[in-house]
Amino acid sequence: MTQAANTAAPFEAPRGVLTSRVDDKGRLKLPAAVKAYFDSLDEKTLFVTSLDLRVVSIYPIAVWRENEMLLERLAEEIEDAEDLAFLAQDVGIEVKPDAQGRLLIPQQLRKLLGLENQPVYLNSFKGRINVFAKEVYEQLQAKARAQAPERARKLKMRGLK
Repeated sequence: MTQAANTAAPFEAPRGVLTSRVDDKGRLKLPAAVKAYFDSLDEKTLFVTSLDLRVVSIYPIAVWRENEMLLERLAEEIEDAEDLAFLAQDVGIEVKPDAQGRLLIPQQLRKLLGLENQPVYLNSFKGRINVFAKEVYEQLQAKARAQAPERARKLKMRGLK
């Protein structure tokens, strides 16, 4: 048997919008599908940060390493890359989920985004899990719904099935 045959493939990141809560200690309870996704990864370390100070992004460490390499290569936009890398490090931390499937959201980030002891919404995109406060989620939802017909038409013309 080859080594590949002995290694289980990671679960795909879950689809759809999931709900959860950040408790009074700043821990996010991972929905079962998100926990299963993270548990399936070879490396259990996650990087929790925000690139826009609106949405928490939870990156498997391998995905975050890809971002770091990209930021290092962006010589033409070096100031943007350096600032974004600094911000990500400033508000981010490396974490591992605990045995109950909870992970710590950095205190500074919780305060900035209003996530303390609040319900939150999660989705996945490009290998990361996004965490939205209710207000941000509702803003994004309204924008996406308002523009849905035109965007769907354009993307169908480009091959979306």
